[in-house]
Amino acid sequence: DLIEINPSVLSKIKQVKLSYWHYAEITRLLLLSDGRVASSSIDKTIRIYNISKNTYEFDLKGHSERINDIVQNWDGQIISCSNDLSLAFWEINKKPRRNYIINKAHERAINKIDVTNDKKLLTCSCDGIVKIWKGQAPYNLIKFIKIYLGILKI
Repeated sequence: DLIEINPSVLSKIKQVKLSYWHYAEITRLLLLSDGRVASSSIDKTIRIYNISKNTYEFDLKGHSERINDIVQNWDGQIISCSNDLSLAFWEINKKPRRNYIINKAHERAINKIDVTNDKKLLTCSCDGIVKIWKGQAPYNLIKFIKIYLGILKI
């Protein structure tokens, strides 16, 4: 269904201006469950912003190459994937902000990640493999699916 928006409402929406954007291309923008926003970049960082206060809060650093995607899991962690073949799990609501990294989660750059309602993590990579992970960090690999020229083989 399409929702019609009155143009007078649009004039009341303030543009959020943040002075701490990334130094390079932003690869993903994610609205977090607490209303903050996370962004990932090819500059190897994730930045957290508080939109309601119009402020930059902090960076998450740990990847050695560009970050391709980020998601938030059911525990509030941010999970990131990178060209460095790793998955990183970030505790953003606790101090110190801890992270856990699975190195060599795939044989080539990890492009996308997602989470399911039944607490699984899905990853896909340039190696043509989709992996399904279960549990909490450290996640256990439960299945991988190899894709050959558009044909799914399990």
